[in-house]
Amino acid sequence: MKKYVCIILACLMLLSLTACKGGDKPAPTEAPAAATPAPGETENPYPTQDPARAGFDPETDHDDRNMGFLGTIAETEDAYYIITTSGSGFLLFYDKATGDNGILCPKPECLHDLAPTREELAKCSGDIGDPFCSLTYYEGRLYWIAYYLPERDFCTFSMALDGSDRQLVGVLGLADGKYQPQQVWIHRGYFYFYSEADTVIDGAPSKQLAIVREPLAGGEKQEIYVKKSYMGGEWALRFIGDDVYILAGYDDADGSVFEHGEPQTPEDLSLLQEHTVILRWNPGMKEPEVLLDEESLNQPSPDNFRVERDGTVWFVRHRPEDPSIDPWDEEKEYKEIDTLCRMDPDGTVTELFDSVFDGDLYNMRNIFDGGVIMLRDLRTKPGYTVMCIADLDGNVVYKGDLPMAFLNRIAPGASDSSLKYIFPQIFFCERDFFIASFDFYYPNDETHPTRQYIVRYDITADGLTETFLAESKVVIYHE
Repeated sequence: MKKYVCIILACLMLLSLTACKGGDKPAPTEAPAAATPAPGETENPYPTQDPARAGFDPETDHDDRNMGFLGTIAETEDAYYIITTSGSGFLLFYDKATGDNGILCPKPECLHDLAPTREELAKCSGDIGDPFCSLTYYEGRLYWIAYYLPERDFCTFSMALDGSDRQLVGVLGLADGKYQPQQVWIHRGYFYFYSEADTVIDGAPSKQLAIVREPLAGGEKQEIYVKKSYMGGEWALRFIGDDVYILAGYDDADGSVFEHGEPQTPEDLSLLQEHTVILRWNPGMKEPEVLLDEESLNQPSPDNFRVERDGTVWFVRHRPEDPSIDPWDEEKEYKEIDTLCRMDPDGTVTELFDSVFDGDLYNMRNIFDGGVIMLRDLRTKPGYTVMCIADLDGNVVYKGDLPMAFLNRIAPGASDSSLKYIFPQIFFCERDFFIASFDFYYPNDETHPTRQYIVRYDITADGLTETFLAESKVVIYHE
């Protein structure tokens, strides 16, 4: 029972990810010594940082301002380093002082995404493949996880902040296919990943969903949480010191629940009962602590998950707008209302407010330190994105159209549908700003069929202030 906006998002991501480009990467240098995880809660390295981030060590800790599967940003005092799910595989940068931006590559002769051949493109230091949104600033360098063809395996890489000195840190031993990483997080010397692997249980198809961790340089894998589920999902992790908070969804089913071993109609999926689970785990625990386990209408959204330093958890529940409408009725439009929930450290859950404001239905998309970002159905106002930002008490901070001055700089030739349904893929949120990417498709451009624009929005008393950060292109060769 996915909402229309989620269907649009899935289509956008699918179209962009079908694009591919060739070329093996240059052989990496010898791996450095394995990173060592920092024990326990680290001392705050920046005494003036926001109290909401107290105890966060930017040298070793995952930055939970990154939200979900749409992209990731590694931030330093001087720059943003950006990777998105556009399918381009390029590592971007934005210099905070000068506004300079582009592909992170120190080679002055490099043509980057304008390289005429695969061989030339492979020489670009900014071409890092598909890093599963794992890009992280770690101990003075940029780290990421990506599939590496010469090793036929997933590997950990690192790079200097100027794009030089790329190194192979470790081979992760995932070639046997037992695990299929879908999302990756780097935290305190380990990489954590969400795996969604097809399996067969008593002759019936299913999936094994798991959270697993492994040292950055490779080594023994530790399963933290495993569930079977016919449907996959998008699980999320948040990190508070050594504690790992997990948002998971599963249906605990396999193909045997269906008459023919698999669903034949959309209605067959109604046999599956989704569960939303929130857990807490740290390296001193054998099993994660279950904080919440309840039946739900959908798999939970990874963007709608926030954990505060004291263990307070924010998440979203869903209910039908009109319970009399069958979700599978093609003649009537089924909609859901979202409700923001807070779970206190003692386990008490409080429903705070829902996603209907002034009679208009919104979809809650991102819970962050400053509140929750909500979007209207994309069909509400073609060519625009209508949004509402409320603080965590439900007070409206901003309501109206999302500013899009950046449209003046996009390349001509974008498809009509790209310009009609403009979806902000919000993937980084701070108390007073958020960063989003926008995909545009170019059906008549065989080399760069997809372009993505990354924009920062500051939340001010006068509305939203827009800053363009970078552009990314998918590159396809037809030799």
